[in-house]
Amino acid sequence: MRIAILGTGRLARALGAHWRDVGHEVRHGAATPARPAPAEADTLPLAVAAAGADIIVLALPWAGVPAALAACGDLAGRVLIDATNPLVMGPNGLELAVGPDTSGGEQVQALVPGAQVFKALNHMGAAFMARATAGGRRPVTTVAGPETPALARVLGLIADLGFDARHGGELAMARLLEPQAMVWIRLAFSGRDPEEADCPFRGRTTAPA
Repeated sequence: MRIAILGTGRLARALGAHWRDVGHEVRHGAATPARPAPAEADTLPLAVAAAGADIIVLALPWAGVPAALAACGDLAGRVLIDATNPLVMGPNGLELAVGPDTSGGEQVQALVPGAQVFKALNHMGAAFMARATAGGRRPVTTVAGPETPALARVLGLIADLGFDARHGGELAMARLLEPQAMVWIRLAFSGRDPEEADCPFRGRTTAPA
């Protein structure tokens, strides 16, 4: 599958590496593609990376999402996985910029009304992904989005990362997934051991297929 990952940060690099390892074609898009590229991946202007991709993954800071989507041009009919969290700096540190009656995923859908947007992969850190599936484990992870033929492709792509991907309902369920991500973020930024920061996701595993 041809995957365009908009972003070159830690999560973007981790996703790209995993998907390349199982045979997918991965391109990274960046607003400034001259920056150092992830190993073994092309970093291209956003519109070039998105052109022709089967699935586009948003894996960049929330503040950059509107401009990145606009730079990609017309995304009507395209499939997007929104792996972002709508974070802003508040008086007590990072907090969600939207909610509880909407979500970042729904805001993304509003920016690209003709696209199919799925919220997924936002509630785990890049380091967690690297070890979550060790020993043949397949941790359960939730995807929110429309129940269309594209859903099977999204679930399959996440399964290729080693997770047991489950459909959790329509995109509005992102209102629950994004606060879940805040558990990991708050623990990680409090200086707790990264293993502790992953504790909300432990125990939710299935046996290897």
